[in-house]
Amino acid sequence: MLKEISIDELAVGMYVHSIATQTGDLKIKTRGMVSSWDTIRDLKRKGIQSLIIDPEKQKQRQKSGVPEVLPDEDKDVSVSYDTEIGRARFLHDQGKVLMKRLLTAMELGSPPEPEVVDEYADRVIASSKRNPDALMTLTRIRDKGGYQMEHATNVSVLMARFAQFRQMSEGEVHALTLAGLMHDLGMVLIPDSLLEKEAALSAHEREMVQTHVEKSLSDLRKQAVFPAEAIQAIAEHHERLDGSGYPDGLKGDHISLYGRMLAIVDSFDAMTAERPYRKAMPTSKALKILLQAPELYDETLVQQFVKCVGVYPTGSLVRLDNGKVGMVIRQNEKLPLQPRIKVFYSQTAGHYLPPKVYDLATPRMNFDIERAILPEELGIDFVRFFNTSIAP
Repeated sequence: MLKEISIDELAVGMYVHSIATQTGDLKIKTRGMVSSWDTIRDLKRKGIQSLIIDPEKQKQRQKSGVPEVLPDEDKDVSVSYDTEIGRARFLHDQGKVLMKRLLTAMELGSPPEPEVVDEYADRVIASSKRNPDALMTLTRIRDKGGYQMEHATNVSVLMARFAQFRQMSEGEVHALTLAGLMHDLGMVLIPDSLLEKEAALSAHEREMVQTHVEKSLSDLRKQAVFPAEAIQAIAEHHERLDGSGYPDGLKGDHISLYGRMLAIVDSFDAMTAERPYRKAMPTSKALKILLQAPELYDETLVQQFVKCVGVYPTGSLVRLDNGKVGMVIRQNEKLPLQPRIKVFYSQTAGHYLPPKVYDLATPRMNFDIERAILPEELGIDFVRFFNTSIAP
């Protein structure tokens, strides 16, 4: 039986029967097995929006040895940023599709699917091992709308990287990646009118929003397959060291390491996202806020997180003192104020430049970062430019 799916749901190993919807009139030969992420990327660039797939032919081909994923996807082999960024982009997109599926199931009262989320967490961890900067970049490329899906995907990526940076065990890395993905499932059961309210919430409304923690845990606790570390992190990610958090008002060491880590990552990603009631803030400002609140967040862990993501995190935009703008694509661990960047725009002249990579740590480099900026300051569609020119 044929099935229609969106382009974001298309994956390597699927058998495409035909195009369902697209922008433009370009004729594209589509029938056949999707053998690489490059094929999917090309279809997206050409305006394909949805496709008809044949699950039966997919199963037949898989029985014949056709892989569902790229051959090296699960290998712990370091690769370059340019090699991993395309695969990372589709992995990030699939995370948002998975979250939409999980949130819909939550609304319908269905429990999460452990095998599906386990597999996704494994792929996030593997990508981060191959090249930690690629997926990290995607956490800074913000789309309009779909905050809950994007936030959960970003937090899972950031938690995976943070746990790896701290050299935690494989089991802990996996559990914390899962916690990042699942920590806000219960938000889907909170009325949108509260989540999008621009005015201050009343005490009763705040209590309603705070119930999302227990709602997130209600189904997870029934399934013994979810790691205890993940459950604990989710239960405590809104607790604060001074006892001002919720749901239990825990203080200091009564909050687990996992809960304190997730609190930092969750707050960082939320602060750098645009919401109906406030604008997004630059990553450097969000990190500064975390560093200046030792009464709320574990100071040592925050310092480790800053070292992990960088003063100017990978994927963030920076303005140089020569008026040009670039995107951070790699950290220089010993020189955190001098990352590797891809310059693509002149803010002084107001036009795009041919993308060019600069390593600011290189001797005799005659310009420095002036400050972090947001895409809105440039008045350009940065997401579109990123997809077509930086990570095509």
